[in-house]
Amino acid sequence: MPSRKKSKNAAIGSVGSMRNLGPKSVQWLGEIGINDAEDLRQAGAVGAYVRLRFVTGRKISLNLLHAMEAAIRDIDWRDLSPEDKARLKAQLPEHSTNASTTRAIRTD
Repeated sequence: MPSRKKSKNAAIGSVGSMRNLGPKSVQWLGEIGINDAEDLRQAGAVGAYVRLRFVTGRKISLNLLHAMEAAIRDIDWRDLSPEDKARLKAQLPEHSTNASTTRAIRTD
């Protein structure tokens, strides 16, 4: 079973050094200008997820949303509660009328 210990590299470094994010996720994040841990923290999991779907046109699984949120928190993705997952999903434009979510879409 994979380790559920906290990563020592999550505070600094590339997105690839963050737990829960594999090579394909790191590649996709790089395509939207998220290359390091701070970029992901600033965008937030929901903002990065929405950008990935909007900018790349890819059909992205909610698993990536959960993985990014857990990476930001430096926890194993399996440690996100069902309430956390529901809260993240509710922030997505297709599930919410929350205008602040749309502000998270930056293409710069």
